[in-house]
Amino acid sequence: MTEQESFKLTSKQSTALDLFIDEMILNFMLYGGSRSGKTFFICWCIFLRASKIKSRHVILRDKFNHAKRSLVKDTIPKMLSIAMPNL
Repeated sequence: MTEQESFKLTSKQSTALDLFIDEMILNFMLYGGSRSGKTFFICWCIFLRASKIKSRHVILRDKFNHAKRSLVKDTIPKMLSIAMPNL
């Protein structure tokens, strides 16, 4: 199964991807309820960019333990297994 067969963006994530790609847009805000896919989408975009070009990235949360709990132990492993299983 390829990445495109197993992983599909929602319609709102597709719209956000258009904003991410547009070089004229420097800042924008994603909004939605908890567990709506915002962090998953942002992590996916950053990992996709990092896998294609040599660049540096950082993902931050207000508190370190929040970043460790939500990103390192939850969102990033799930995102990698769902959207980038071969990475």
